[in-house]
Amino acid sequence: MKKLVRKSMFVLSFLGLFTFGVPKQAKADSISPCTTYHVTCADGTVHNVIACDYEELLEGVMVACNISIQK
Repeated sequence: MKKLVRKSMFVLSFLGLFTFGVPKQAKADSISPCTTYHVTCADGTVHNVIACDYEELLEGVMVACNISIQK
């Protein structure tokens, strides 16, 4: 009987942790409009650039690849 109680408590605690953490992560993902982009520069280096709009992405690429883009 002790083994059955221990196993059931383990399963219940695991399910409790899983159901507590997953909705918070899903909510956090839905709030943030920013996206992580993988940018490959001309010299072959790869950088992760987090940008919420086009201007931030352009600025991130310019900084990561050490280039200048002007109109």
